[in-house]
Amino acid sequence: MPARALHSPLFPAAGLSLLVALGGCATARGTAGRALATGPEGFVAAPVVSLSERAVLDRSDFCYAAAATSPPVGFAYTHLGAKQFRLGLWELEPAPRRTADLALGASEHDVEGLVFSPDGSLVATAARDGSLRIHERATGKQLALATADEPLSALAWSPDGRLLVTGSALGMLTVFEAPSLRFGTELRAHRDEVRALGFDSSGLLYSGGWDKTIARHRVATRLTTVTEARVRFRLSGRFRVVTASINGSPALRLAVDARAAHSSLRVAAARAAGIDPAALESTLTAQTPSGPALVRWARDQALQLEALRVADVDLALCDACVPEALDGVIGQDLVERFEVRLDETMGEAIFTARSAADATTAELPALEELSRWEYPGFVNDLSVDLRGERLGVAFGEHKAERTLEVYRREKAGEVEPLSQGNFAAIVDGSTGTVERRFIRHRGTVSTAGISPDGRSLATGGWDRRLYLFSADAADANEPLVSDELGWSVRRARFSPDGRHLAVAAWTPQKPSLEAKSDPAAVLYDVRYATPSATPSATPSAERR
Repeated sequence: MPARALHSPLFPAAGLSLLVALGGCATARGTAGRALATGPEGFVAAPVVSLSERAVLDRSDFCYAAAATSPPVGFAYTHLGAKQFRLGLWELEPAPRRTADLALGASEHDVEGLVFSPDGSLVATAARDGSLRIHERATGKQLALATADEPLSALAWSPDGRLLVTGSALGMLTVFEAPSLRFGTELRAHRDEVRALGFDSSGLLYSGGWDKTIARHRVATRLTTVTEARVRFRLSGRFRVVTASINGSPALRLAVDARAAHSSLRVAAARAAGIDPAALESTLTAQTPSGPALVRWARDQALQLEALRVADVDLALCDACVPEALDGVIGQDLVERFEVRLDETMGEAIFTARSAADATTAELPALEELSRWEYPGFVNDLSVDLRGERLGVAFGEHKAERTLEVYRREKAGEVEPLSQGNFAAIVDGSTGTVERRFIRHRGTVSTAGISPDGRSLATGGWDRRLYLFSADAADANEPLVSDELGWSVRRARFSPDGRHLAVAAWTPQKPSLEAKSDPAAVLYDVRYATPSATPSATPSAERR
């Protein structure tokens, strides 16, 4: 088997000698942040002294991402179940209770993007099958679904709640309106996978990627005339297939076929687009493989290709006209209205309106790059404090990818030595300067979650360790907390108010589905020396 990157844990953990050691949490020093009377717009600004385990919410699965929201405290995590990726939702008050455990997609498509809305009422996930979902926190009900053209690896929600930004495995940032998930605009911001995204309270967006750069962006809404859409295509038999929406429907798979005289939809896809076949009076004689057939004709529908909205689209409702496993066909009637070019190198179909009448003019959110900083190492994770003054960054000599070499080393019980190239850092949010380095993890540093006040940094690695560092400590490599989990730590994030720390990790698998293992989804209380509530602040105008 070649030593290739594996995003999913395909290799077993049998034979590893693993244990859980809550060394830094054994003595709960300080005052729990949840004892503070902070309001929803405040965060705790004080020296952190320790953590105490509040709830272990999963002991059986590989957990990829975790997040906690402000009171009433909610917890969300993505985990790999027996056959599917799932989203677990918990309420922590007055006592922990699971409210939902939802299927998100096939096991081969990791779900690493996870974020609460600013008001805590919604949860969004982004997966490597390109799916972007919004769920209601209280019930788990899915409220919206969109499908991107590229595998999604990162996700962030704007502080005003109006926008979601996704990052792709191919370096694309895409802006969606929330909660509708209407497509906004996109920007190829990185030359490799986007590993993390984060907003500060002013709405500046930070992105970090495996091209060894961090970029800072402004989101601006502009009146834009869209004449072109670049849509990634996939091959299905002899057809090139693009994803699009009809009347705001979930993404549909449409074959581009100029030989078909009419654009068409399957009846089920038409119903998903809000078209009632029984209510249609117009009919059309369509050519099918079995000969001419009289079918219903849906006039004046709306087709959405990314930000390009095409009105007055007529669709034949004809299952026999659509290739197997697809939802519809873009036929000659639409191709005549657009110049369709195929970029085989990028795998994109480029639709350009031939007439001004088919252009779209709308107020659209767009990303504008303000600055970019390059580093010698790969950016494996990134987080932003509330003011945008400091970033928490996980740097690596290698990309945080599971490879055969990594598996063999773990199976043999080999511990990597400390390396100057594998470190967590606090980075200045205005200049990109590395202010403090924390060289403590042995091997890959996979996550770095900075506290809302920028004074504390939680880090995790494939050495099973979870550390909590202080930005003000005299010894940069001496952590306040040092805990050991069962396997690799995947994500560590503070809640917006700084009261809690959410952690996701893989845990050794047990032969029985009922057997429990080490903690894999954990919520910690963050404890402070002299806690005080500080209102959240907007960065100064000079930083915007």
